Amino acid sequence: STTAYSSSATNNDNTLMLINEGAAGHTSIQFQTVSGGTANTGQANINVFCEDNSAKNTAMAFGTRGSSGNPVERLRITSVGHLGLGDNDPDTRLSVKAASGTDVVGKFTSTDAKAWIQFRDNSTTDTAVMIGAEGDDLMLRAGSNERVRIASDGKVAIGFNAPAVHGLSLGYSSTSRGFEFDTGSGFGSSSTIRAYYR
Repeated sequence: STTAYSSSATNNDNTLMLINEGAAGHTSIQFQTVSGGTANTGQANINVFCEDNSAKNTAMAFGTRGSSGNPVERLRITSVGHLGLGDNDPDTRLSVKAASGTDVVGKFTSTDAKAWIQFRDNSTTDTAVMIGAEGDDLMLRAGSNERVRIASDGKVAIGFNAPAVHGLSLGYSSTSRGFEFDTGSGFGSSSTIRAYYR
């Protein structure tokens, strides 16, 4: 049976409890809507359930309905706090699984001039260990400074952010001194390795 409110289950009179008092099964909330008059029925649900028949470990799942059929699980939070998007058995803090035929699994968009994703472990003190994008360029940042840039045309710079040749440029903070490994399309007809001071 399902109890909408149980005063014996909580000391907070303002709490709404949905309790499944059966031997097993989910506690669910289902949402339903219609469009086109009553021609189309939309559905979504929230399910709470024990992960094991003989354990208290509790997971929560969210489902939505596609163009046909019943609602399908889209997101799950496990009893240990792992979050799965398209993955009903996530084994890391965040697991994202795309449908078959989908190569792009996730997208991060910033409305500012650059977009960054930050990485930290238990010893990181710098807030700028990041990978990011500026326009169509890819950037790697460490020690509060950009260290590597791959330009949209394939030029690569290490140590500064303005790759000068078609190949690899190694510099220190600017293009005033460093090394260039030129594939030829930038400075001549043949590949060149040069040290420079500009």
